Amino acid sequence: MGDKMNNIVDSYKKFKTYNLKKLGRILYNSKQPESVEILDRYINNYFNAKFYNIYETVEDGQPFSLEVLQEEFDGLEIELLEDHRELIKQIKELKKVTYFICNLDGIYQSEEELQKIIEEEVVKDQYIQIILGNKKDLFIKEFISMSQKENKILETEINEFFDLTTREQNNIVIIDMTHNIKLLNSYRRTLVNQVYKDQKLYLKKAINILEKVAFKILKDKCLGLDDKLRYIVLLDNPAIVDGDFAKEIKDIVNDKLITKKLGIALSDEILFTREKVFKNDIRLSCFRDMTYVNDLDKKFAAVLALPIEYFIITSYKTKREADIISYANADDRIIICEEDA
Repeated sequence: MGDKMNNIVDSYKKFKTYNLKKLGRILYNSKQPESVEILDRYINNYFNAKFYNIYETVEDGQPFSLEVLQEEFDGLEIELLEDHRELIKQIKELKKVTYFICNLDGIYQSEEELQKIIEEEVVKDQYIQIILGNKKDLFIKEFISMSQKENKILETEINEFFDLTTREQNNIVIIDMTHNIKLLNSYRRTLVNQVYKDQKLYLKKAINILEKVAFKILKDKCLGLDDKLRYIVLLDNPAIVDGDFAKEIKDIVNDKLITKKLGIALSDEILFTREKVFKNDIRLSCFRDMTYVNDLDKKFAAVLALPIEYFIITSYKTKREADIISYANADDRIIICEEDA
């Protein structure tokens, strides 16, 4: 199940770079190995800049924009000219070609609108007009085909067998593993809760949720939606480190785009003994119901000494509120996450 999601993210990346390079070859039909290499450098540069905010010449960490990309391409051009002094013409022309394609990329419109937009952009650029020549219809056809295929990828439905219970604060979305059983009476709810503690079912449930979150991150990035949100999935069953479960989790988040935005939190009982299972692979946090913790100093010291990103407090006694809040104010890794009333 985890491999399926990993393949969707992987497949999107391969699909995207392949098609952008294909469009580049239509515009600049050169089979010269050096020209192919230069086109690949520009396209890969664009993909890394847009999806990972990783730059070759611009300072890392800047938000992606076409202006930043132009600056990045200018810097890459200088590097390429230093390596290939005999290819000045190809390097400069391929920069124009790639920027033209990237300027169009990510426009999700109908076939008619896309054709209109592309034709308008071609008219604006005399160089593109010249090199397109009688290939304009082929370029438009291939671009529309790429756009339609991408739409199908982004419209993929990841089956939701389980409800996502989320709590959002300070751009962090906390997702617990609660199954929606509110319509059941107390007796039946207890039985269902026991069923959902089954390790195999818990595994399927957790993988399903992680897949959905990872795909949402990919989709939001493609559509240019809110890039500030971070996601943390709370995993409270020791089964997560049994068998291949840990590997499946790593497979899902095995991408810089996903690891930047998605982490998991283990209950402190699990984390104290098994955090090495996930160490250095994913963003790791800890969560704890503090309702029955008496020695707050000892508990906070023990948890915060671990190599974790956040310590999430899921509940506590009202009379301890001032103490809990004072700890949270003193360390920005502490998140108080009370249940909704």
